Amino acid sequence: MKRVWAFAALGCFAVLPARAASPDPRTLDVPAAELSKARELVRQLASDVYKEREQAQANLAKMGRLARTALSEALAKDPNPEVRARAGRLLPRAESLDLQARIDTFLADTESKFHHDMPSWDLFRAEAATRTPASEKAARDLYVEAIKTPANLELLAALPLGTEPAGRAIADRRLSLFLQQNPNAFGRFVPGGNTLPRQPTLADVAMLLFAEIAIDEKDIPRSGPFSYVSASQFVQIAAAIQAVNKPDGTPQAAAYRQMFIRWLDTRTSPDTLSNVVWVASQFQQLKESTALLERVVRTDGVSGYSKAQGMIYLLQRGKNGLDAIRTQLKNDTGLGNGRIQIG
Repeated sequence: MKRVWAFAALGCFAVLPARAASPDPRTLDVPAAELSKARELVRQLASDVYKEREQAQANLAKMGRLARTALSEALAKDPNPEVRARAGRLLPRAESLDLQARIDTFLADTESKFHHDMPSWDLFRAEAATRTPASEKAARDLYVEAIKTPANLELLAALPLGTEPAGRAIADRRLSLFLQQNPNAFGRFVPGGNTLPRQPTLADVAMLLFAEIAIDEKDIPRSGPFSYVSASQFVQIAAAIQAVNKPDGTPQAAAYRQMFIRWLDTRTSPDTLSNVVWVASQFQQLKESTALLERVVRTDGVSGYSKAQGMIYLLQRGKNGLDAIRTQLKNDTGLGNGRIQIG
């Protein structure tokens, strides 16, 4: 059974390099002697003597991240239910300690000399960087900023686990960011009251954009009054607009801008296009937003109102979008109440 990183076991992560942490991830390899010791302790979890089982569990806990592999093996395939249960209780902390060690090593590698096994890092870098040293640094800095928030780490860790857990993680993150912005949405009761709205950070938005690029929209569950919530709700915050329109003035803006462009390029489903058409109005100088509008206009299944809005926005940008508009002039599916006149 695949597992998500157990973040809660440590409470929160210190996203600062540990003192004297090596930048080389090979230093994190578990020595063969330690792995053998951990496996022997796992076998002792099946002892007929209760005291021996308790002592083995305590010793495995002391081993911390060094016991992670042995505990994972036991949870997955040990035939003894008590061994599996004890391993399951110990594994979250071992995984958390292991992830903290990986974070320390990643942060210590400030010159990016080594390959690191960080949650979704390779995929994130591929989307946010353009293979120049400056863009690589901007992507790394944005990733580092994002993983200061445990919820972003959880999202990153869920993406490789398959469409179902990844889709659920995206839906949960969308909702948490929306309720952070709108704490009393739909009459929601907030214990203590007087909770002030908080905008997501640029790194929060970047992580959600990345997740929506990685997982097809159809695999992200949407239900209830929050069914319309997606990353399109958050790309309009001031920091995100500034990063796209004036990237020179915002730290990590180049990486965010690249991620935003990739997100625009991958919006293709009719439901999504119906909801994101207005995003283009915020980014008139971005050619990719014009391509998005053309996709809105040309795609069957997009709501008539959204198509009409897309046509209006295209007309405001001059003649370049007229071809897309002309394809719809004889479209019998209708434009709702939209009325377009081409002079």
